[in-house]
Amino acid sequence: NYLIIKYFIPFSVVQICTTYIKIIFLYCTLMLNINAESISQAWTKSFLALFNSKPSFDSELFREETLILEINYNDDNKNYHPLFPMKKELVDEYNHFILNGGEPKSVLPEHALYHQRIFASNQVEWAIHKLKSRPNTKRAQVSVWIPQIDQYSEKSPCLQLLWFRELDGKLEMHAHMRANDGYKKLLMNLNIFSEVQKYVANKLQLEVGKYIHFVDSFHFYEEDKDRIMALKEEFEKENESLR
Repeated sequence: NYLIIKYFIPFSVVQICTTYIKIIFLYCTLMLNINAESISQAWTKSFLALFNSKPSFDSELFREETLILEINYNDDNKNYHPLFPMKKELVDEYNHFILNGGEPKSVLPEHALYHQRIFASNQVEWAIHKLKSRPNTKRAQVSVWIPQIDQYSEKSPCLQLLWFRELDGKLEMHAHMRANDGYKKLLMNLNIFSEVQKYVANKLQLEVGKYIHFVDSFHFYEEDKDRIMALKEEFEKENESLR
């Protein structure tokens, strides 16, 4: 019995700890985990992390990973980056359209439908009502995907759902996306979904809390490879100038 206690148990503890560490390491390498203090920083950090990841097995894609992005807002004014390939005026138009709808002048059809499915369907108002009556509810969500339509459509929404909950007197929001272009779309998507978070928080008279952005396929397209390489160099120059 003494020998079992002396040799077997310590060995088992070491084995268990080693296995646990391996699991944690594997979990961390299976996806990108990013923390940021603004939308601008969220885009740049996610872009660089994806760029430095392994090549994609999909011939259409240059890079692809799963992304968990957490934004704890410290500077609400830093919601745009001058190197983003979409002009700020267009990002502002998207921000306005997601809340107000209207004529989608430059808003792409697959993005224009977000307003309809989030607001025109009254899902957001239902979520607000649910949070008012029960702040800790886990049911305050807005579903975007409609199987009867989107499974057969050539253009289907990348956003799947938005989930809201009051935590510590602030409104936390989670956005779940099936796919997100890390070069041309991420910063715009973060902008428009954060506008929804602000809208709901305002209705509930709460501060805006954490925003967590989940993406199953966070990617760069192969066709954008040269522009992505050039942008990486611009980011490096920008970082050098800040040192």
